[in-house]
Amino acid sequence: MAKKETDSAAKFEADRKKWQALEAKRRAKKGKRIDVTAIVVKIVVVLVVAAIVCGGAYIYGSSFGLPARFVPVLKVGNQVVKAPEWAFYFYSQYQSTASQAQQFLQAYGQDLLQLDTTISPFGQMSPYKVSEDSEKYQTWDDYFKTQTGVQLKNILALAQEAKKIGVKFAEADITEIDETMNEWRKSANSNGMSLSAFLRLQFAPGITEKRYRSVLENEKLVTLLQTRKEEEFAAKYTDAILQEEYNKAPQDFNLADYRAYEFAKDTLTAKTNESDESLAARQETADAEVKKKAEAFKAKATDEAAFLSAAQETTDTQAQPDYDAASATAHLRAKKTAISSYGEDYANWIFGDGRKAGDITVVETSTAFYVVLMLRPQYAITTVDYYSIPIDFAATDDGSDPTGESKAETKKQADELLKSWVEKGATAEAFKALIQENSTTESVESDEVADTVDDTTGFSEKVAPDDVDETAIADWIFAADRKSNDTVVVETSTGYAVLLFSKNNTDDFVWKTELTQTHVNEDYDAYVEKTVESYSYKEYSIGFKFALPMAETMCEAYVENLNASAY
Repeated sequence: MAKKETDSAAKFEADRKKWQALEAKRRAKKGKRIDVTAIVVKIVVVLVVAAIVCGGAYIYGSSFGLPARFVPVLKVGNQVVKAPEWAFYFYSQYQSTASQAQQFLQAYGQDLLQLDTTISPFGQMSPYKVSEDSEKYQTWDDYFKTQTGVQLKNILALAQEAKKIGVKFAEADITEIDETMNEWRKSANSNGMSLSAFLRLQFAPGITEKRYRSVLENEKLVTLLQTRKEEEFAAKYTDAILQEEYNKAPQDFNLADYRAYEFAKDTLTAKTNESDESLAARQETADAEVKKKAEAFKAKATDEAAFLSAAQETTDTQAQPDYDAASATAHLRAKKTAISSYGEDYANWIFGDGRKAGDITVVETSTAFYVVLMLRPQYAITTVDYYSIPIDFAATDDGSDPTGESKAETKKQADELLKSWVEKGATAEAFKALIQENSTTESVESDEVADTVDDTTGFSEKVAPDDVDETAIADWIFAADRKSNDTVVVETSTGYAVLLFSKNNTDDFVWKTELTQTHVNEDYDAYVEKTVESYSYKEYSIGFKFALPMAETMCEAYVENLNASAY
């Protein structure tokens, strides 16, 4: 298999496992975080854009009569949910999952979630069993029906609890809700409609301006409650408590830098009428030959330069013409939990006590022999501050990758900026001025660190390795020898970036943040479970006779719009 195909398959498998883990967490009823943040806002963004683009190709038709708007479907504590609100939340469950399915389909051409978005979810079989011991599977509408009940119970119970303990909106919170409603109002006005009429057509009869605002307010209340409680829980974990816990197992939190070269084993199959003993003996002999190659590689790799030379010589560069030993063998900022998938012996050697730079070994796993060279034994990492000027490659008319000439021109721009900075005094203020004058991207970092990045100055503060999507940037800013006022030009996935290192926050250990967050998550999960269970929950069967047809119509319209957009 070619390297690109291998990388693609590996990424698919990683994404698949990540999604399954998140889905399992979301569906669990006990001891798991209740994540309601951004569910409604995400739909707002998608559907406002859809309404503008489609020019009134509305999601929902007004085919349900007035009584349906007032039929109760369920009750949480003192909060009654009517058919329109329930259908709205059902639709949010479906739309979120359908969007995820579309993303995987476009990225990999595979139906990872087993949700066919070209037909209605109603009556379509899901991959979820009716119960753990059952052989029968739920339909997708049954699955979303259950999840809608769980979601509403969580949101409404926590919103009521927030009010009970005195959580109130700040002016900024009200402004945020107002801005969201105004976005809807703009779309309604552009279609010559009142906001309530527009919302009814977008979702369901009964989703008025007042009711929709209530949805946003409940979501905000839950977010504010979570923030308050997490701050309370975090305050319990003092530096002394965290340090003591870290000292018990530092290898669980530390990182390590090393190089590894793989010699894959050949998995043999039995010949006709071959005994198990014979097959095992042949496999042992084949494995011994692979190990011999690994040991020969190790003998050549007397230092890092020799290791890289051996890797380049050993690799079939005709099959992998783009092979670069420096990048292919590097494992920087590795965590023990992440590399344990290679095998226990592999991870234990790298994070073994007394390991030092230059140590080298051959480690056997179930699938290969690895020659492993230690570069930087396990260490505790701290956050860093840095400045960045990203310069994007010029866009091509046909959307193809930038040419070598285009890349060279972009690199030249970046080099000239760095030279200009030196000429202007090589100060942080001079670098800020260059950022404001020359940055070609809207944000200098990923969305995941938006709260620590000031887009107007390009200054990234208290950044941890997991906050940085660009490997080239992370490799440079977290290098062991990095010091204040270091600069560089690095190639990224979208262009080049001129970087200025500000400082290493020597007291801001990432393990301390990770430990605190782990404890806070556990405490908040327990709080949510206890709080939600303290509120009564009741369903009304008559309500589903009205709410389910509403939800079905909304989902079918979404499918219809997706199918239409495919042509």
